[in-house]
Amino acid sequence: MQQIERTKISVEQAADIGDARLRSLYDLWGARRGGRRMPARSDFLPEEFKAWMPHLAIYDVEGDARAFRLKVRLSGTEMVRLDGADLTGRYFDEVIDPARHPSIHRSYQECIELAAARYESAALELFDPTYAIARVPFRYFRKIILPLSSDDVRVEKMLVSIYADFDPVIDGEPVSLREASRRGGVVLD
Repeated sequence: MQQIERTKISVEQAADIGDARLRSLYDLWGARRGGRRMPARSDFLPEEFKAWMPHLAIYDVEGDARAFRLKVRLSGTEMVRLDGADLTGRYFDEVIDPARHPSIHRSYQECIELAAARYESAALELFDPTYAIARVPFRYFRKIILPLSSDDVRVEKMLVSIYADFDPVIDGEPVSLREASRRGGVVLD
């Protein structure tokens, strides 16, 4: 398996997010944040997450950016399908070894360090069912990590949403890798 594009950015504004579904989740997070760096989990009503629930996970953050563990508090049905199991109540590092998958670990670490939203997308040149933790085939994924804090200083929780598809999706519509490249979403060379 070879990645043909991987984009990781610290989100400054919704326009930076290349997926309409994740943009709207970021907009909700931003509205609840107000003038703070991060909203608290208590700023949200559970029913507000209905549109994203299958693709949503909530992680508790234990420790700080130098030494942290993520405990899965909630895992939506699509997250369970991608993981191949319901990880609720388990520690993320028990399933995803940071030494084997450092880029996955680094995304969460950067969110904790910066106390800022992170967006990433990746396209894979060849299908590989063993990629990362996925137990279902996909070639393209988009992920957003949104920090939560009750004191606006320490990241205590994270909202994570992932959309994975066999073919790239732009604004909710499946497109070929070539079309995604034409639109600037995937680099093929």
